[in-house]
Amino acid sequence: MKIKLNTRFFTTVGFVLALVIALLVIAIGLLGSTRGVPNWQILLNKWKGVATTYRTGPTGSESSDATTSLDTTDPTIDGSNGDTSPDQSTPNNGGGGTDTNTPGSGGSGGRGSATPKPSSSTTTPPSSGGGASTPKPTGNSTPQPTPAPTPTPTPAPACSAGGSCTAAQVATHNTQGNCWVIYGSKVYNVTGYVGQHPPGPSYFNSSVCGKDVSSFLGGSSSVNGNRHRHSNSAYSILNSYWYANLI
Repeated sequence: MKIKLNTRFFTTVGFVLALVIALLVIAIGLLGSTRGVPNWQILLNKWKGVATTYRTGPTGSESSDATTSLDTTDPTIDGSNGDTSPDQSTPNNGGGGTDTNTPGSGGSGGRGSATPKPSSSTTTPPSSGGGASTPKPTGNSTPQPTPAPTPTPTPAPACSAGGSCTAAQVATHNTQGNCWVIYGSKVYNVTGYVGQHPPGPSYFNSSVCGKDVSSFLGGSSSVNGNRHRHSNSAYSILNSYWYANLI
């Protein structure tokens, strides 16, 4: 029974000692450094996704390939104290030179820092006149209907002997000294017959001259209160004074 208890005791003690030793190894590893940078800082930088700048050599000069860049657009972290700096120039610890602000540059000495790339921005040029101007509408934007052209009346043909005349042209010859009449579709110039008319020239008044005399010759209308149906000889005399056709 004592042997079993001693075995369990030593087993437990051995497990605890192994655990303590493992923790010490881990602590030593974290407290150690790689090329001048603490190991815990390297792990922290990797977790943050930023670059770690290493220092190598007895004079503290930087190696050209000693920087691990995980994201060149983020601000860099100084390997000595973990402070962030967007743009910092540090005097050289060993060579007296100045840093060129380029991470991992192999100059005469000094700690380098990574400079974030400037983000591109779109610059809008100022407009002339102090601002954009909205064009004002000019005039009436509603299209106006084009008026229909007024047809030009066709002038009546000249009323000439043997040609054609209109009723309006005949109506202008309405006196005994210039008496034209219409019968059917013909125009007659009876000016020379006014004085030869048997009942007298008084029948050739404004009711006859320049008018259509078909109803007078047929006896359906009266002139000066008289209604008379003319004979065939009267029509023959009228035909002798034919002047033009009526249109």
